Amino acid sequence: MHEHPSTDAFFDEAASEFDLLVGFSAPHRFGVEPLPEYTGIRDTLGSGGKVCLVLGSETHGMEFLSQEQRDRLSLVYLPISPAVRSLNLATCAGVALYEAARQGGFTQAQLEAAAEQQSLKAPTGRWEGTGADHHR
Repeated sequence: MHEHPSTDAFFDEAASEFDLLVGFSAPHRFGVEPLPEYTGIRDTLGSGGKVCLVLGSETHGMEFLSQEQRDRLSLVYLPISPAVRSLNLATCAGVALYEAARQGGFTQAQLEAAAEQQSLKAPTGRWEGTGADHHR
């Protein structure tokens, strides 16, 4: 993880390192496209490019960005039932990463090889719940 001194600094660095910046927003904001129908991720990864997924704050989404910053993003949304107000940020990130991997055509073996190459390891052991709910 890398912390940037400002949002502008993030966008400047990301624009130089990635071929596509994809921002996630609520469907009723900014005229965005549903992620499953958006082909930019697939096309960029298919041509060997790099994609950066940008997630806004859990409370305010992309509203804290200036119009100029939003213009640097391809804005998409995750389709959800109208009965659901929003997704929590971790859930949105997980679905977004899954969809990016799916659109990129990555296999499980490729994802594991990439994780190994970067020395990323999944936690081992077993979590034992300490509350009364006894979840494991």
